[in-house]
Amino acid sequence: MNRWRAVARPLCLRFGPVKFQVCMAEAQREEAGLRDGMAADSVTAGPSGFLVNIPGRGRLRFEPEGWCDWWSDNMTEAEGADAAKLLADFHRWHLDKVAREALQAIEAGQLAFQDLAERAPELARHPAIQQAVTAALFEGRLDQPRKRGRPKGSTALSPGLYELVQWVERYQRAGMTLEAACLEAVTEHPEHVPNNWGQSPADNLKKSMERLHR
Repeated sequence: MNRWRAVARPLCLRFGPVKFQVCMAEAQREEAGLRDGMAADSVTAGPSGFLVNIPGRGRLRFEPEGWCDWWSDNMTEAEGADAAKLLADFHRWHLDKVAREALQAIEAGQLAFQDLAERAPELARHPAIQQAVTAALFEGRLDQPRKRGRPKGSTALSPGLYELVQWVERYQRAGMTLEAACLEAVTEHPEHVPNNWGQSPADNLKKSMERLHR
């Protein structure tokens, strides 16, 4: 779980205008004095990993888990912005890989989604996991995520709400914010809006999405 959390919530650095991510546990970041948003003045990437120099922190060498699997024979060493872009590409690939691992563990009954949501919430919000979990909730194959002390099953999704959730997630994958996606969903698919949502269906849908994804 700690490994997944480090991948889902990486250290975010930048080289010029290019942002890139480095998977590091929070304890390692604190020990090295690193924080999000720091600027590197040099970045190099090659088959054995990458090297980042941060003024005041020195040169940091990394060979992330999965790097050798991702690096292919037709790739060449890179420096500067090109290297930073490679690191961003690798992080997206690695995050998708870890999300698939977590989803397989959930479907095999080896991991509860509630545990994942509490201990690695960034990974629990990955689109692939959210889509699969929402479908499993509706089909009764997975317990509804809930606050501690809430009666089990008290927040089960209705068919209409399930359809709205699916539309919101589709709009978000297309680049919309949560607020815009909720407004689009209730405007374009009013037949699924619960009758008791009154004059603020988009706000109610947003609250439902936030409760579902806690």
